Formats: sequence, C-alpha cells, structure tokens
Amino acid sequence: MIDQGIEYQESYVCYIDVLGFSKAILEPESHNTFYMTPSFYFYFLDEIQKIKSWENMGLKVSSFSDCLAISGPQSPSTLSALCSSILWLQDRLLAVVQAKLLSLYDGAPWKTSRR
Repeated sequence: MIDQGIEYQESYVCYIDVLGFSKAILEPESHNTFYMTPSFYFYFLDEIQKIKSWENMGLKVSSFSDCLAISGPQSPSTLSALCSSILWLQDRLLAVVQAKLLSLYDGAPWKTSRR
C-alpha cells in the first residue's frame, strides 16, 4: 500500500441499518411490516438529528438513507457516549414499534389501516 501521508486513528465504530426499510418503501404492497412507513422513516431521521447534537461528546455521526454510522477515537469516554447513543436510539425506536403494536389491538390513535 502506498503511504500518501494519511494518518489513521484507532476508533470505535457503530453502523446501524434499519433492515428491510428500503424494500418496504420501494415495494410496499409486497412488504407486510406495519412500522415500515414514511412516518416511521421521518421519525428515525428526527432521532438521528438528536444524536448528531451529541457530537460534542467526541462522536462523529453520519447518516445516509436508513443507515447511521457513529464513531469516535478509542477512549473510555467515547465508548460510553457511543453505547449511550446506541441504547437511546434503540429505546426510542422500540417505543415506536411498541406503541404501534398496542394501537393495533386497543384502538389507539396510531391504528393503521389494513388492506
């Protein structure tokens, strides 16, 4: 490999992808997943924006489509911030799915129309 003067730093990296989301958007009639909706996608983007505001904790946050990459230099504080952001996002997205599931059974406002 040719050294072009690029310095690399050992880092922690997290890559998150909402599995099946692209296919669900492109082929909605063939995908029967209730939470794969445009409103869920926009909610996901809003939550990513909140994580981006945490960059002052030593994290670099990049998002594209339905994917999210979070990284930071190897240090205990960065690892803590990275794990916290992952757990926070997981909690937020699971809350949406839970609310959606509950609405399917109890007539809550998030009730979906069935085809």
